[in-house]
Amino acid sequence: MEYIPFRDEFRKHSMVQRVRPIPTSPLRPVTSPTKYGRNVRQTEATLIGHFLDQVSIQGVAPAIAYHDTTMTYAEVDKYSLRFARLLVVSGLRKDQIVLCRFNKSPWAIVAFLGILRAGLAFTPVDPSHPTARTKHLAEETNAALILESESDQPTVGNIKSWQIGPRLFQNIPDHAGVELPDVGRRDLAYVYFTSGSTGRPKGVMVHHGAIYTSLVAHGNRLGMSPTSRVLQATSYTFDPCLTEIFGALIHGACICIPQDLTHLGETINDLSVSGLWSREKTGFMLTTAGELGFLHTFNNLTSPP
Repeated sequence: MEYIPFRDEFRKHSMVQRVRPIPTSPLRPVTSPTKYGRNVRQTEATLIGHFLDQVSIQGVAPAIAYHDTTMTYAEVDKYSLRFARLLVVSGLRKDQIVLCRFNKSPWAIVAFLGILRAGLAFTPVDPSHPTARTKHLAEETNAALILESESDQPTVGNIKSWQIGPRLFQNIPDHAGVELPDVGRRDLAYVYFTSGSTGRPKGVMVHHGAIYTSLVAHGNRLGMSPTSRVLQATSYTFDPCLTEIFGALIHGACICIPQDLTHLGETINDLSVSGLWSREKTGFMLTTAGELGFLHTFNNLTSPP
C-alpha cells in the first residue's frame, strides 16, 4: 500500500490510499445504445428476485454476521417473508412508505428486505436526529408506520410504531395464505432525503429498476462474490449503505455488522472482514478519507510481518 499526502497546507496531515485496481467480472450482455454512444443494461430482474436466487443457491451459507450472531440466507428469507406478510395483513398497501429509525442490527436488514417484498418503500431516519426532522419526513412521505430499534424514541404524530428486534421476528405467525403483491422495476423502492442544510429536506424517489441496475454494476466492479465478507459500517441514512446491504445479498456475500464503530479494529478481526490487507480474501468496505489514517495504523499493527 502506498499513501500520498495532500499538498495543500490545510490538509497536509491527511492521507489518501492509492488503491490497487479492483478486479472486475464480466457484465451481462448490454442491449441498447444511448444517444451518448454508451450502452445500458436492460433487464426485468429486481433485487428481490436476485436475492431469492441466492437463497436457492446459498441456503445455509451466512448472510449476516453480527457480534456472536450469524443468520443464514435461508433464515433471512424466512424472517423477511413473514415480516412482509405481516405488513400486508396489517393493512399497508403497495407503494406506501415506511419510516425506519434503526440502530445497527441484523433485524434492521431483515426489515428493509421485508418492506420491499411487501411492495412497500422505506425511508431511513437517523435515531439521533431531532424529532422535528422526523415529523417533516413523515409528512412528506405520508408514512403510515414507523419501525424502530428502541422503544424510548419520541412519538411522531399519530403514526403507528413497531419495535424491531428478535422478539418480534421470532414470534411472527407464518400467515402462509397471504399473497404478496408483484414487485416490478417501476415500483418505488425507497425515498432518501437531503440534509436540508440549504432549506427544507428534499426527497429523492428511487425505483426497483434503478437500484437493481446500480447494485449489479457496483457488485461486479467491486468483485463481490459468495466468498466476500462486506463491512456494513455506513449509516442507514447514507445511501451507499445499500451497496453494503443489498449489493452483498444479491451477490451471495456475507454482511458483517459492527457492534460499535468506535472499536472498528476489533470488529474487523471478530467478523473476519475481508479485503483490508493483501493476504485476505477479496472483499471491500466503503470508507471516507478521514478513516484511511486509522486503517493505515491498524494495518501496520495487525498485518503479519
